[in-house]
Amino acid sequence: MITFCQMGMNRLSETKYCFEKYLPYVDQCIYVDGGSADDSIFYFRNWARQEPKIKFFLHPWKDDFCAQRNNYLKHVPDNTFALISDPDEWFTTETLEALPQLVTLAEQRGKDMIGFRCNSISFRGPEKVWQSEDNYWKRLLFKKYPGTRYVGNPHESLANHPHQIMDTHFIYEHVKQEDIIWHRGARNMFAGGGGPNLGAKNPRWVNLRNVCKQYGINSWHEMDAAMIKGNLPEAIKSIMYEFKDLDGWDGASEHRELWKTYYEIYHPEEKRFPDDKSH
Repeated sequence: MITFCQMGMNRLSETKYCFEKYLPYVDQCIYVDGGSADDSIFYFRNWARQEPKIKFFLHPWKDDFCAQRNNYLKHVPDNTFALISDPDEWFTTETLEALPQLVTLAEQRGKDMIGFRCNSISFRGPEKVWQSEDNYWKRLLFKKYPGTRYVGNPHESLANHPHQIMDTHFIYEHVKQEDIIWHRGARNMFAGGGGPNLGAKNPRWVNLRNVCKQYGINSWHEMDAAMIKGNLPEAIKSIMYEFKDLDGWDGASEHRELWKTYYEIYHPEEKRFPDDKSH
């Protein structure tokens, strides 16, 4: 048995694409929505009523990646395989067709975690501008044992799992808009402190979160909404400017990407100086 799992929020187009494509190749699909403001909740609730292979669950997003992933993992039967992807991680048809054979081969070899090679694809608007098969394998198919769960936020990993890995030549596509990695890095930094889940070990993160709290900003979605609105309080802007030129330590890039997201993507008109550049 193979269960496809995905969490999402306000990603109806991409999530719908994944479920439509993967549904014929798996035994069931589980979708956990974090509280979408688009039509995702209604769409998937209605679809689940008609399609017995789809299970829909609503769990309000709490800035905790592993907790949200555990909300779908708990619905995967023990000692069966879970196929995981985010809305921007797309399995090729060749990979989907190979899933039953890969599970059989893994069990014959005593393996319980299967890796797929990443093909990174970037778009600039509707135009594909870059792609590369990376020397990186993501283990997106694994056996779920009793007690298996995710730990760590935002960079989560599996606990209570042997990690007997079988990497393959099969592909998943990481599809993204150019520069969206800045936004992802900013999100990871704000939610988890940057780097390897530094959290309270990072005094810059503690300072940022304490100042944001004074303005009623206590989650990434509140921060993102405030940045989209623009004209952030000067106290927050000053901290972000301190992040602009950080370098040389693990997590520095995610701090810089908070600055880039606000001043390069959302509100370049708010840069303090005309020649102020992020890179």
